[in-house]
Amino acid sequence: MRRLRRVGHEAGSLSPWLHPELTKLGLPAVCLETQHVRAAMSAQRNKTDAADALGIAHIMRTGWFRQAHIKTESCYRMRLLLTHRRNLKRKFLDLENAIR
Repeated sequence: MRRLRRVGHEAGSLSPWLHPELTKLGLPAVCLETQHVRAAMSAQRNKTDAADALGIAHIMRTGWFRQAHIKTESCYRMRLLLTHRRNLKRKFLDLENAIR
């Protein structure tokens, strides 16, 4: 682990939970912007997980990346609660309109 200078992962739906856990383990984690990674790897011929991992490793080695901002866990939890509230409200209105 001492040989690792940076650990890169692409931003996605699991990034808010993956990134803090990597940093808790003491790894120098960097979350990469998806648009920047897509532009950097647009010349790839084969789109496979192995090729993507090699591409991200090359981006991390060269330092040619843009870091994505990871919000706090409480921020993501609040967004999740608001999304569930909105969905429940829509279902309630749908049921209310169906009864009428």
